[in-house]
Amino acid sequence: TEEVGIVEGNALSVDQYKNNLKLEVYPNPSTGELYLNCNAPVGGLTYSIVNTQGAVVLTGRISDFGRTFIATEALAAGIYAITASIGDNQLSTVQFVKQ
Repeated sequence: TEEVGIVEGNALSVDQYKNNLKLEVYPNPSTGELYLNCNAPVGGLTYSIVNTQGAVVLTGRISDFGRTFIATEALAAGIYAITASIGDNQLSTVQFVKQ
């Protein structure tokens, strides 16, 4: 037989994530690689990078451990916004410059 453990805890609502989640991108400006830091390990987070015309140019999954590498060498030089989301809920957005 297998033992199953149950851990009780408080689940956070989307609004609580919005209030508590902090994103950091570096280096900013980026020349070809970008790191995205999340202040708390949260499962199920994704990111999308949007250019100044509003087009989504890159998407991916944010590491559950808080630090994610994003290759940006294919992006044209310019200003971008990176948004962290859970499902359709946008939690935090940070701008960065690609040189």
